Amino acid sequence: MTTPRLKAAVAALPSCSPGVVPVPPQGRMIIPDYYLEGSHGPVNPAHATAEAPYVAMWKAVARAATRYVATGDSAEAVCLLSILGAWADAGALLNYTHEESRQAWFTVQWATAAAALALSVARGAPEVDPAQLDTVTAWLVKVAGHQLSQLPPNPGPGVTSARNNHAHWRGLMAAAVGVVADKDELFRRGLKAFVEAVANLDENGAWPLEMERHERALHYQSFALQPLILIAELAKRQQIDLYAVEPHGRSIHDAVHFLLRAIDDPTLTTHYTPEPQDRDSLKPGSAGHAWAEFYDRRFPGKGAAVLLTAPLFNSWLGGGATVYAAPAH
Repeated sequence: MTTPRLKAAVAALPSCSPGVVPVPPQGRMIIPDYYLEGSHGPVNPAHATAEAPYVAMWKAVARAATRYVATGDSAEAVCLLSILGAWADAGALLNYTHEESRQAWFTVQWATAAAALALSVARGAPEVDPAQLDTVTAWLVKVAGHQLSQLPPNPGPGVTSARNNHAHWRGLMAAAVGVVADKDELFRRGLKAFVEAVANLDENGAWPLEMERHERALHYQSFALQPLILIAELAKRQQIDLYAVEPHGRSIHDAVHFLLRAIDDPTLTTHYTPEPQDRDSLKPGSAGHAWAEFYDRRFPGKGAAVLLTAPLFNSWLGGGATVYAAPAH
């Protein structure tokens, strides 16, 4: 923790407390849709209340993982595992179907990816209980398997969540759980999701399904990038270079470059949608740009640094991207 930016990245993160474990909800997992109607527009106020217990969990484990990496304090890793152990013992994230609650299905992919990514950086702490670690990894495999099983086997064109950013997030969930549980089939499913996502880019580097989101089109271009960059980083650790993959002559770099250009030039999205873009989540330093920490470290000088005006933390990506992407020191 030698630079001011790294120190700032953990300064506001509270220590994990084993006595304050986010309680897993009981009963059927029913979460209202995020939007009141369709895929954009006003947000449903009931959504945040229903999702709050899951948010508490993924924020807690992401903070603990970040503090463990930053400080080396094994108590953070032990506390992280105790949280996930409680959720595993409760059989959380399993009591739902896609038909009952589409949003619950989405929430599970984010919660599972967050838990697996946080666990991936903390599981090596010397005080971690191997038996509890085995219990948690077995639970994550079960949760990921159930989530993936809810996808219709032959989804038609109307099931956009089979191909849009949700497919990317399912891929990250699968890859991250595959890593922590040593399940190659899950890991490979994540790689496949990455390749399919890049293959879906158009000639400008945009994802057509995300460009259909009206005033949120550019937000969702960025949102779709988040899990893919993390899949590429997980693959790099296995000596697999997804950054170089070019189905149809396009790569993940094209998606990054389109986003960066469109943030600077609002006219680029008018080709897809006439609405002015909601730019709040696109401001430099926004948590949604946490992927840029990894991308800029991997490809300095490619423009992503403009997004890194503050230390970035994103629970869905495992926590403190600024800390995780920092050079070894």
